[in-house]
Amino acid sequence: MKSGGCGVVVNIKFNLERKREMLMRDRKILTKIAIVVLNSWMLAASANVLFTPENYLQQVQNKNQGILASKESSSAYKSKSQEGELLFSPSLFATTQVLDDQKQTASLASMGERTLVETYSVGVSDVTKFGLQSKVSYIINHYDINGASLLYLPKPKYYEAKSGVDLTFPILRNFLSKEYKAMNSATKASSMAAYYGESYKQKMLLAEAEMTYWRLVLARETVLIQKESLERAQKIRDWNQERYNKQLADKTDLLQSEAATEGRKIELQMALDEEQSSMRSFNSIRGIDSDSVNESLVRLDTNNYVEKIIIPEFKDLRDDVKAQEQQKLAVNASSEISNQKITPALDLYGSLYLNGKKEKFGDTFNQSVSTNYPTVTVGVKFTMPLDFGLTKDLKNGYILEKQGAEINFQKKLFDQKREWHDLKQKLAEAKKRLRLTSLLAESQKLKLKHEREQHKKGRSTTFQVLLFEQDHDTAKLNNIRIKTEILKIIAQMKTF
Repeated sequence: MKSGGCGVVVNIKFNLERKREMLMRDRKILTKIAIVVLNSWMLAASANVLFTPENYLQQVQNKNQGILASKESSSAYKSKSQEGELLFSPSLFATTQVLDDQKQTASLASMGERTLVETYSVGVSDVTKFGLQSKVSYIINHYDINGASLLYLPKPKYYEAKSGVDLTFPILRNFLSKEYKAMNSATKASSMAAYYGESYKQKMLLAEAEMTYWRLVLARETVLIQKESLERAQKIRDWNQERYNKQLADKTDLLQSEAATEGRKIELQMALDEEQSSMRSFNSIRGIDSDSVNESLVRLDTNNYVEKIIIPEFKDLRDDVKAQEQQKLAVNASSEISNQKITPALDLYGSLYLNGKKEKFGDTFNQSVSTNYPTVTVGVKFTMPLDFGLTKDLKNGYILEKQGAEINFQKKLFDQKREWHDLKQKLAEAKKRLRLTSLLAESQKLKLKHEREQHKKGRSTTFQVLLFEQDHDTAKLNNIRIKTEILKIIAQMKTF
């Protein structure tokens, strides 16, 4: 009895352990199933989330390498546009040198046989926008003369120092800093022309992306309609086949319906090919290497998306026109720089230096900042090219260059206005066609509805209903095509 009781207990424990293991295994299986179901549900949910054009364009801006590179370039050009301001910014300069002069001289007694000179200088130079050029500097030299007679040179080692300012004011060439201002303008305009060029490139890429979005929308809508159209064509063929088998119709009707079915198959295949090509372009622009698009796009046959969209307004110069305007300014500035170079130069200049000379640096420095030993210089400098025929031809060339730049800018303005007018005209014409196709689609819908009611009453045939359904599909497809045409036109208008 005791051994039997132990066996029962062991069996009970074994059964409990086995049930627990089975329960744990079932839990793991259920957990895996739940995870798979959840992932499938999340994938389906994400596929059903509407992927709007705004979502797509944001993705393109973040992942398209062309746009990312263009953004970097435009930022660089905008920063470089300030480079010309360095012409009017103070500059620090400093030099140091050692001179070892061992050449033979006419008077060894007074000049010695070897001279060592250490030179140090430091200063700040500046050019103001009203034309004054200035330089403030401090220079110190240490002399060590060997071999000179003490009678002529009792102190062969000494310091010389001077502190002062140099001023130059141009009267003719570069008057009021015209040349420097032109250089600044040329640098800025060239950089800004490149900046606006990159900005226009970004807008064109975004417009291309938006048109690619609507191309895929149209392709998907076309595939759906062509599938339905093929199904109806097959039903018409089957209906004619049945009538022909019963000898109620001529074989011509059967052959015609079979030809129509094959035509619908070709149209469906063409639609599928276009959808595949559209998906590749759609993914390529947003930086994805894939031939499939899982997102749900806007449906144009089930909402009033086109009617709700805001039409862009022309408010400012387009970026490519702004780039051309900056090119014109750069040419004008370059012409001014060249014109200044052949203009006669008349400069007023002057300088004031305070000098010091002692054996010790401290004493020399004190003298060089006092007014005891000043040096004052005042003068006028004049230069002029003498080939008057060449300078005249050059000036005429600069004038023609500026006129050409102005003509190019005006042409760009004209092209912009004409292109905007053309887009507005195309948009107005497309809207007219949209109204007509909408009326036609509604008329075909009412006609189909009436024919279906007649069919229920036995007053129409299945063949007639199928034909009317085909007419309705064709009208819907034309309506969607015009809607995408309108949306593509609006995408182009956004570049202005």
